[in-house]
Amino acid sequence: MNGRRPENAPPDVDTRTQVQADVPAPATRDLSADPTAVSPALPVPGGVPGFPFFSPPQASDEIGRFGDFRVFAKLGEGGMGYVFRAEDQVLKRTVALKVMRLEIAQKPLAAERFLREARAAAGLKSDHIITIYQVGQVNGVPYLASEFLEGTNLDDWMKRQSRAVPLAQALRIARDTLRGLASAHEKGLIHRDIKPANLWLEKGTARIKLLDFGLTRSADGDMRLTADGAVVGTPAYMSPEQAAGKPVDVRSDLFSVGTVLYTLLSGRNPFSRGEVLETLRAVCFEALPPVTGVRTDVTPEFATYLERLLAKEPDRRPANAKEALRELVAIEKARQSAAKPAAFTAVMPALEMMAPPAAAAPAPPAAPKDWQELTNSEGIVVKPKPPPSAKTQSYRNLPADSPETKTRGTTMMIAAGVVMIVVAAVVFALILSK
Repeated sequence: MNGRRPENAPPDVDTRTQVQADVPAPATRDLSADPTAVSPALPVPGGVPGFPFFSPPQASDEIGRFGDFRVFAKLGEGGMGYVFRAEDQVLKRTVALKVMRLEIAQKPLAAERFLREARAAAGLKSDHIITIYQVGQVNGVPYLASEFLEGTNLDDWMKRQSRAVPLAQALRIARDTLRGLASAHEKGLIHRDIKPANLWLEKGTARIKLLDFGLTRSADGDMRLTADGAVVGTPAYMSPEQAAGKPVDVRSDLFSVGTVLYTLLSGRNPFSRGEVLETLRAVCFEALPPVTGVRTDVTPEFATYLERLLAKEPDRRPANAKEALRELVAIEKARQSAAKPAAFTAVMPALEMMAPPAAAAPAPPAAPKDWQELTNSEGIVVKPKPPPSAKTQSYRNLPADSPETKTRGTTMMIAAGVVMIVVAAVVFALILSK
């Protein structure tokens, strides 16, 4: 929908696409739909110092106005632009407003790429991807408005840990990341910048949401729009093919997921070398030591899985995020199944040595909480198996077929026979005495 404009705004100052659930985005003058509509980015007369694309504030709690948005505070910034906390005056909701830097917005190719890729990402629907509400431009400056999230990004969270992350938490982070990527890969979209800073740990749910689809492109998209002679992405988390400037597909994202997972388990990024060229060389050519060398709780199956994600050749990795997720879940399910018989075997000798009354049979170990959240849509549901049926109990709760039970039964039968003989003898003697 088209939003309300300030009364003193020129007619075409705000060009935007409103993204609504289950409703196709309308065909407006969005740059991502019409590359020829690129407008020159111009500073606003009397704009805000430091942010020349903002109109002056109209209330004490604002730092400025941007089209239909009241802007309250800067949340962060990056190479492409700034992120602000703002309010959409039309829908009366708080949003995260990402605005491109003015000097970059003045480059038509960069502005075109930003809006085209933002619109593609706005079509994704997943609990593990940030929701994009609007895409457009104000005064020629591209922007996107997305849901406002509470919590922290994974990079800041990891720094506060100051140590390697427990295995269960690392696997949950990997699983949620793959869930979000699965939605993108099914649409033929590649994120190309998976890293801890782009993974958001949501407050209250602790689930991971993918952020910053600013480098997202279609797997069959126009390379001219995304690779104008430069390598884009974060060197320490790039795939080898991305680092080398070669064409990439969805498997490039899986290498980045593997790097994040290795970093979580080992406590450090395995490729970071300080200098960009050295980092890129490590990504492309250096083999990593097995993660089992620094983590004794990582099973060989998990280590092999991680090695597949980090394979230098894309053909050795899973086909896409959905397949990688299935493999991860299957490994965990097999580990759980193998652990249950061992748990029962460990308690049996103690039961055999215990004097009666015997302890009640132990309950089977429940599936870890993280893995009880798996859904049918992922093909595997991990549930604890029901306990084995209890055998008939007798003689102070000892199993009916145990050696002690059989011995006790024989003894009691002999005793009963002796008693019957004694009773019969007494009765016979009484009869004779009469």
